[in-house]
Amino acid sequence: MATSERKNLIIGGIEYFTIGDEKDAQCARCGSSCYSVTCWQCGGDGFTEEDDWDSEQDVIERCDICTGDGGWYRCCSSREWCEANPMPGREAIKSTAREKGEPDDD
Repeated sequence: MATSERKNLIIGGIEYFTIGDEKDAQCARCGSSCYSVTCWQCGGDGFTEEDDWDSEQDVIERCDICTGDGGWYRCCSSREWCEANPMPGREAIKSTAREKGEPDDD
């Protein structure tokens, strides 16, 4: 494959792609840049630790919010813009942009 060819994969409304040796991600719906959000439940670790009172041991489990990824990506554009400007053929992909009134990602 020539180094200028693009390989991509769409997961959860984000398009992950590689051009040559460079890896990047963008909104799969509108093509805008995206930003990384650290999972609030696991703090980016991808797992949570719970006390098991019966065995008095800690139980480590995959985070059920980020499913072990430690976070996720969101579209940088506004929800309104992203929904109104899908790339051709991407109209069915759900926007990952924050909804109006949704709190900021911390």
